[in-house]
Amino acid sequence: MAAYLKCTSQSGQTIYAVIHDASGQYWNGSSFEAFNSANWATYLNLLTEDGTTGYYKAMFPATITAGYYDYIYYASTTYGDPNIGGNAIYFDGTSEEQGIGAVLKTYLLDKLAKVTAAGVPATIGSFLDLIMNKNSGQTFDQSTDSLEAIVDGGSSGPSAATIAAAVWDEAMAGHVTAGTSGVDLKAIIAALPVSGSISNFDPTLQTVNLGASQTGVTIGTVNALGSSALASVLTQIRTALSSDSMTELVSVPDSTPTIYQALMLSYMSLRNEHTATSNEESIKNNAGTVIATATLSDDGTTYTKGQLT
Repeated sequence: MAAYLKCTSQSGQTIYAVIHDASGQYWNGSSFEAFNSANWATYLNLLTEDGTTGYYKAMFPATITAGYYDYIYYASTTYGDPNIGGNAIYFDGTSEEQGIGAVLKTYLLDKLAKVTAAGVPATIGSFLDLIMNKNSGQTFDQSTDSLEAIVDGGSSGPSAATIAAAVWDEAMAGHVTAGTSGVDLKAIIAALPVSGSISNFDPTLQTVNLGASQTGVTIGTVNALGSSALASVLTQIRTALSSDSMTELVSVPDSTPTIYQALMLSYMSLRNEHTATSNEESIKNNAGTVIATATLSDDGTTYTKGQLT
């Protein structure tokens, strides 16, 4: 996408732009030069109006190299006539940059994310130089010193499992320093039972506090509960049965209901309003809304009540 010189003014004018580089020199159509009034005509770049909109533009010269430039507008080709305004542009050699791009290019920061550095070493004292090189010798070698090269060379460091195993082995071997956590770890390891059976725990050294939270612990088969544990379980069941309320059903459960569903359906049928006509029986909730109906029939010999639905 090309870059443009742009200006707004009254319609019907002939407008020119004179381009200056960062040092204030003038573009003469092929290069920048120090101001020379005799070359004024070569400095003028004609802008074209879009219809009668008062919007004028011209393509920024593609032969100008990337950089920061300003340009001044004139409505006359005569040297000495007043200008009618100005603007500036950051040009990347192809299109207009939006300010920050030119700054990044000036300090080569664009090479951090986009452009290959082409093997050029980082400037001494720069951030990249400080993290890559230990001194001003700039001895960083991508093939051996980059993070990928270090990993490929097997120098990525020990894994967590390797470290854990080494700590365990050191504590078991007694290679600990007095006053450190290694001493405590060694004592804990030494006090652990030989097998995994809870019956091998020494109550003078270890305790199992089942009263504390056992998050993450899976309890296997329980052969039997002691009398105290059994009494506590029964107490919890009685408490739940006597204090936990059951929500009314909103429809008839299927042929294999839960205990709660079966009890609640019977309770609602006995407690709530219950109506029947010559051909239909209804069960309602506390608010009087029908939740189930059954067909009724009597042929003089057999009375039939249909399935609740």
